[in-house]
Amino acid sequence: MKEQLERQFAGHRLLDWMGAFTGLWIILGMYIDARAHRMLPGLESFFTPWHFVFYTGGLALGGTAALATYAWWSSKDAQAREPITRIWRAAPAGYGGALLGWVIFAISGVADLAWHLAFGIEVGLEPLLSPSHLGLAIGGGLMVLCPYRAALARKAQGLQSELDWPALLSITWTYSAVVFVTQHTIPMVDHLALVFGGEHELHQSFGAQKMFIQTVVLLAVLIHLDQRWTLRRFSGVVMMLGHGALVSLMMTHYQTSMEFWTLAGISELFSEGRIMLASCLMTGVAIELGLRHLRPHGLSPYLALIGGVWVGSMFFSVWALTDIEIHWRISGWMGMAASMAILGWLAGLVVSKSEPVTN
Repeated sequence: MKEQLERQFAGHRLLDWMGAFTGLWIILGMYIDARAHRMLPGLESFFTPWHFVFYTGGLALGGTAALATYAWWSSKDAQAREPITRIWRAAPAGYGGALLGWVIFAISGVADLAWHLAFGIEVGLEPLLSPSHLGLAIGGGLMVLCPYRAALARKAQGLQSELDWPALLSITWTYSAVVFVTQHTIPMVDHLALVFGGEHELHQSFGAQKMFIQTVVLLAVLIHLDQRWTLRRFSGVVMMLGHGALVSLMMTHYQTSMEFWTLAGISELFSEGRIMLASCLMTGVAIELGLRHLRPHGLSPYLALIGGVWVGSMFFSVWALTDIEIHWRISGWMGMAASMAILGWLAGLVVSKSEPVTN
């Protein structure tokens, strides 16, 4: 029985890799579009190169899932076939959501065009709250998650216990999509000098709220993965650097051009994003060390390390890599990191099992 299941899922590996890369295509288009809105505040057109990247990514991923579904469905004996209209069963395991997501994505894309024609291009926080954009996020999320859901299906059949790379990339893009929707709470993107300068109590309160929200999102992802998977070596570094590279696209404090694909543009983009990348690298290393040395002793010590390092690395990166004068006193910035470590410890107590899972 197990050998039969292994043969059944063996052909899905290529599909998972295609799903992971086309998922990046969608998420990359989303972040590039956000970058354009930040750098071109007078943008008034729906038909832009970055919208093209985003929508063609959705077309590529949805089309891949549709072709895979047809091939999977037609390869079965006529009597074993599910009705093609029951996409959740007709599709390869984990990919039924892509077809549903594709439909939602397509409808939301048409609605987005109509919305822009009727009400113009959104500004400020409006793009994150627009009904058509929320529909695109839901549809895109269902598609991007498919390689991860396929891995869950294999795990349910006892064929997999270690999180493979396509599934890790899939959950990384999903994590980045959630952060994208909450981009107004990313400490490293908006009001960098205000958040980390912290000259006034209001500024420090503003920054503390941002750090708290983003720490909660990261801890939620890590808890989810911990309760289900054994992570491969360097998974934490890959996840955090992939996420950091995407968020760096929205860091536009000193850049003046959308031509980030040229040699000069790449250099400028790295110079701007080095703060986020440094923070993510330190947190990724903390995940690796925490899994190896702290997680065997319980979930709480591991999550406490991540919560503290995630916020502490933000302050360190800004201090070391920028000329921003940090006005947070030691009791403030160190207390903020300690508070997030305590948050991680308490989260571990709430969700941990009676016996810790050794990764």
